[in-house]
Amino acid sequence: MQEVNMDRNWMQRLYLWACERLYHELAGIYDVVSWLVSLGQWATWRRFALDEIEVEPVLEIGFGSGALLREMAAHGNRICGLELSPAMHAVTSRKLALSQLDVPRVRGSALAMPFASASFGTLIATFPAPYI
Repeated sequence: MQEVNMDRNWMQRLYLWACERLYHELAGIYDVVSWLVSLGQWATWRRFALDEIEVEPVLEIGFGSGALLREMAAHGNRICGLELSPAMHAVTSRKLALSQLDVPRVRGSALAMPFASASFGTLIATFPAPYI
């Protein structure tokens, strides 16, 4: 049993380390990596969240590279994004600028959201991050 726990701890540490790299110095290749590990299905899976929007405005927690933010803005949703990673904010800024979209975004943690209670009608988080 001890050996199984050691293997699991090692794998968990490796996974967390890899996620940190993707959200910081490797943020520019996040979309490619997510496409590869999902066998091309990530965009399809992510879009399922759009069906759950009942009340606006929408807050996307951990928007990553901003693909869903861009899609929601293009559909006319009132949205805001919350993301801790400065590198992901930079990737998202480039995507939104290319699409000529302006989406309010805040750099912050989902563990201490800098918003007043009841500021949003719907919260969306599409990645199983540690703060979920």
